[in-house]
Amino acid sequence: MKAILSFVVAILFLGSAVQSDPRTAALDSKPGLDKAITLSLRAASLREVLDKVTALTGVKLRPERDIAEDKATIWVKDKPACEVLCAVAHCFNLCWVDSEVGSSSFLRLFMDRDSAADLRRRAYDDYQAIVDQFDKELQANAAVIRSDQDYGPPEDTGGLSRDEYDRLLRRSRAAQWDEYAAATLQYLVLSELQRKDLMAGKHVTVSGSAIAREASERKADLASIDFWIERSLGGYLLRCSIRPFIPTSILLATAVFDDSRYEKTIQAANEKLLKDTALDREVQLPGQKEGTPSSASVRTPPAGNAPGELQVYGRVTDPSQYILPAVPRPGEGSGATPATMSDGLLAIAEAAEVPVVAQYLSEYAGAADLAPGPHAPVKINARISELCRRHQFTVERDGDFLLTKSLLWHRLRSREVPEEKIKRWQRIVTGLPAPTFEVAVQMGSLNWGQVRGIISNSRHWFGIPDPSYLARCEYVLKLYASLTPNQQRALSQGTEIPVSTLKPEQQYMFMQAYEVKEQPTFEHAQDPSWPQTATFSLVDAGLEEQMVLYAAADMRSLGGTPLTVEITADMMPSPPNEMTPEQRRQFNETAERRAEEQISKAARAFAQQIAKLHPDISPGTIGIHVQRMLGLRLRLGDDEQQKILTHAVRVDR
Repeated sequence: MKAILSFVVAILFLGSAVQSDPRTAALDSKPGLDKAITLSLRAASLREVLDKVTALTGVKLRPERDIAEDKATIWVKDKPACEVLCAVAHCFNLCWVDSEVGSSSFLRLFMDRDSAADLRRRAYDDYQAIVDQFDKELQANAAVIRSDQDYGPPEDTGGLSRDEYDRLLRRSRAAQWDEYAAATLQYLVLSELQRKDLMAGKHVTVSGSAIAREASERKADLASIDFWIERSLGGYLLRCSIRPFIPTSILLATAVFDDSRYEKTIQAANEKLLKDTALDREVQLPGQKEGTPSSASVRTPPAGNAPGELQVYGRVTDPSQYILPAVPRPGEGSGATPATMSDGLLAIAEAAEVPVVAQYLSEYAGAADLAPGPHAPVKINARISELCRRHQFTVERDGDFLLTKSLLWHRLRSREVPEEKIKRWQRIVTGLPAPTFEVAVQMGSLNWGQVRGIISNSRHWFGIPDPSYLARCEYVLKLYASLTPNQQRALSQGTEIPVSTLKPEQQYMFMQAYEVKEQPTFEHAQDPSWPQTATFSLVDAGLEEQMVLYAAADMRSLGGTPLTVEITADMMPSPPNEMTPEQRRQFNETAERRAEEQISKAARAFAQQIAKLHPDISPGTIGIHVQRMLGLRLRLGDDEQQKILTHAVRVDR
């Protein structure tokens, strides 16, 4: 009897030893996946990762569409492909399964219901934190309203941040303006369901008998209040509009993401990491990569000139006196390059030969992870711990692999732009003051989360200091991008397009652009026949007052020069005292054409001198651009709005 029991126990023990993870069981014993592979990838989409593994092993691998563009950073050397694919699934909380389409069989990577639920739970935690901040601010404002006392922001703003001062300024408005007071009091009695609708991007309108008595007492003629929430780069804005119609919307409260709640999670993971004896050793990180820009190669500006302010008056100044700033290239750490978590991890993985799989986010730290020049040796676990605190990641062991997970993945993954798009745009617009029109349309046609990603990363990706105009013009760009080539051609020829000829989704874009909101309130759309009164047309708003000359080669910016072209009397006669509108239009067109001729002349000379100064750069890769303003005029009944898009136009050399 004892022998039989021992045999049973042995069988059970053996069974538990070979039991595999059900989420990755489809990889087990798959022919070809035992092949050792080497990968070094930064910001590669999961689709690209699986394509590379397929090419190396011959095993067909496909990601589900909703995760295909999620980005990963991977460094492995001579590891079995099945282990790499397991690590990818564990890092991104995904599953592998055998699939077939027709006669084709393949392994499919997908997000199951539990993983999706986890992302929703983390997003709900964000929602709860935002709602709590709105309540806290508006409860304080309501207390001031109910006290019926005059309230003003403090005269001494010393020690107050801009956000704190703005919060007190809104409190002052709530105490003094009936509209602010009514909206504040009404929001505080919204139901939980209504607040969830707001956070889901919906509008909540309260009217008639549903208006709270306390709110109607503050504004006797109050007919309705429409609430909505707009997402910003750092949090959310609570806005409303009030009927009888008030021309502008009211900003009731702001809320920012509070990520301090992740500190304990990061600390616990780091404590475990610091106890990992396999990582408790020193490595020498690489120094400046050959051929990359460094702070030492940036020219010192001549006396009296600030960076980017070298003036050119009708001629080209010697470019040897010009500063050539080092615009960051993604993935290259330098003194001038803020780095992502992946840049720091890749340096460690390569130096220590530690296999790493990481979730990638295009969020740059304030300081470089890889400074130019020699480095002192660093301990692996201490360096990774520092990176985790800076970028809000955690690192955990998965066999030999280090899995690096972002605690902000649920929020920031929607901002990621496919890397092939970024690289394509970089070849066109890096170093320019604004994207070209074609690139701007492509950017605007992305989803709103990706537009926010472009806004927050444009300085690092393209060297564009202020891309906020893209957010202001997003729906105009979406509307333009949705038009047929014939409609776009008609716009460029000055034709006014009736909105009634557009598809319903395009009419929706028009109203979004007109309302200047992420979600339209359709103030003007109470009559279902509103498209019959709406049109839009394209107008050339001319050159910027200050024309900017830029030279860019590949992904390196050679600089930008505010270019002032002086039009002398011999170039352009003085305008007559009295002109008809048509004469004035012709005169202005001639003046602008003469100015552009002078810009083109200066551009040719500038390009020639740059080519002499930098013989390694082909003159054909130097692009000289000016800034132009293009407007889309939106008409709705008797009202009109004009949206301006500043874009870069290459000067014909």
